[in-house]
Amino acid sequence: MRVRWLAESEFAAARAPWNRLLAATPVDHVFLTWEWQYTWWDGFRAGRELRLLLAYDGDEWLGIWPLVRRRLGLGRHWRRLEPLASGEREAEEICTEYLAPIVRPDRADEVWPAWMATLAAGARGEEPSLAWDDLLLTRCRPGEWLESLRRYRPKGWIVSPGPEQGCPYVALPTSFAAYLAMLSANTRQQIRRLLRELDRHRWTLEEADDFAAAEAILADLCRLHQRRWRSRGRPGAFGSERFRRFPAAAVPRLLERGWLSLLRLRVDGETVGCLYNLRYRGAVAFYQCGLDLERFGALRPGILLHTLAIRQAIERGDREYDFLGGVSRYKASLAPTSRPLASLRIARRGLRAALFRAEERLHQGGRAVLRRLRRGQTTPSTS
Repeated sequence: MRVRWLAESEFAAARAPWNRLLAATPVDHVFLTWEWQYTWWDGFRAGRELRLLLAYDGDEWLGIWPLVRRRLGLGRHWRRLEPLASGEREAEEICTEYLAPIVRPDRADEVWPAWMATLAAGARGEEPSLAWDDLLLTRCRPGEWLESLRRYRPKGWIVSPGPEQGCPYVALPTSFAAYLAMLSANTRQQIRRLLRELDRHRWTLEEADDFAAAEAILADLCRLHQRRWRSRGRPGAFGSERFRRFPAAAVPRLLERGWLSLLRLRVDGETVGCLYNLRYRGAVAFYQCGLDLERFGALRPGILLHTLAIRQAIERGDREYDFLGGVSRYKASLAPTSRPLASLRIARRGLRAALFRAEERLHQGGRAVLRRLRRGQTTPSTS
């Protein structure tokens, strides 16, 4: 077994071995596919250096850890490693979740010590091009790999756990009636009322089956999303040009593989709302939406659209409907269970690390003040 860093030119051509390895691991998820990871890199590479840590045996991939390096702090003196598809500015966060190294389980005991030895050499500065000061892991899927990381880390490195986040999800039963039985009496009653109201109208749930249809639904989704958030004095996710480009760039790659479910609910010829869902190996993940709450608020478009999407997933035989990160009232009402996302930081002790952490806390405090000021300036008047 050998370890090396994968070059960017190799990354571009690595779809087949990447996805073949991923399918053989317990972390298999659409967010870790080559399609998602490479699309992210294509849009967010500015200011980052690719660090893809590969373990292989002959022509066979045993593990790939998709990382990037950024320079932070005053003078850009601090070198941070973090998972590929993470670390965006708040205004353009893609919110990729379930991040993890991709390692074949039967070879993990070989891969992890070799990987950690390689990372330790970089931390000691033995290879300046690979040097780093801390490793920040966010939105991570908990599992054996986190224990392996702790077990094989070099002495003197501190592992500091960060805040956990929940991902509400539904383990789908075999019938829609069985799904409704999983919910509270109030939620069941609300869903049945909404479906009866919907059936009083002419309605269709459209799903994009080609690129032109996908572009049209995505344009509707973006328009409704932005109108809703700007009415609240907020910029909306699609206010960032880089964020706006990302889901559009992902569409052809995801659609080609059958991993995209772009849905649009139309009632009496008018668009009520759109969902950008990811459908991968029997798991449907809700990624983004656009809703017309001004004209169709009485129909509760969010709850209605998710209900229809869940019903569709059950009819197709899917095993899970995942609302991804962030616990909110509507997610909690529709999803009876939740799984955690972990975060942690690995760094060496020392004065330099302490100074950077103090600088980072000051920076975060300043950003919090700016956010409060912006909210005060942009919140619409209630008078």
